[in-house]
Amino acid sequence: INNSLVNVFENFKKPNYSTISFHNMYPWFFNTKKFKERMNFDFHFSKNEMSPKKYHDQFITADNYMFQFIKNKIVKKIKQPYFYFITTVGTHEPFNAVNEIYTNNNYNSLKKENKKLANYFNSLSYIDVEIKNFLDLVYKNSPNTFVFIYGDHTIMDTQNKRPAIYKQGIELEFTPLIIISPKNRFNKNNKIQAVAFSHDIASTILPISKLSYKYRLRGNNIFSKNFKETSIHYYELTLDRKKLFQEMENSNQKKY
Repeated sequence: INNSLVNVFENFKKPNYSTISFHNMYPWFFNTKKFKERMNFDFHFSKNEMSPKKYHDQFITADNYMFQFIKNKIVKKIKQPYFYFITTVGTHEPFNAVNEIYTNNNYNSLKKENKKLANYFNSLSYIDVEIKNFLDLVYKNSPNTFVFIYGDHTIMDTQNKRPAIYKQGIELEFTPLIIISPKNRFNKNNKIQAVAFSHDIASTILPISKLSYKYRLRGNNIFSKNFKETSIHYYELTLDRKKLFQEMENSNQKKY
């Protein structure tokens, strides 16, 4: 397996796709601005371009301004195929970024027992509403859109550690992957009990977009019938998807 990095975004530029990244954080955070430029997106927007000035110096802010920016400037005007990479931060620790604009009263009683946990559930409730409203508009204007929702890392547990499994010194963290497909394209509510890695997403979006590519992808198409039977090749590791999923499940049960 060739471990060299492949920029899959380049494939979307050739057939005249619009490629834009949106990141609701400072442009200098983890060199995000430079990273997006190297990925050769048409445009990159950071929090400082999408939110009012009073939020520019806040580390974590709600995502409502970003979603509204995308709705007004992009989605309603789109006239060509598109690939958008959107990074939200409203549900990031310490989970209090949305409190000034959103409250789910179902968690009021929980605040007395565990304020952080109440904020966590409130932030998830908030992002559920934001994503639903956003996707309603997306599918109204672009019904043939695929959406992939996932997290870039886990959250701290009660011992201030991120739940993870270690394989040969490599730390593996797991978050849910939710795929929303165009109506009637794939079966609804199909839960795949297997582990997918980031390169599996690349190996999925290119075939469903019907784009041609010349290089060999390291991942596997998540929608393929034998996906759960395929192995994961990650650096020097070769991992069994189903076994790793069960190991993850067992680890979560022990920790919580």
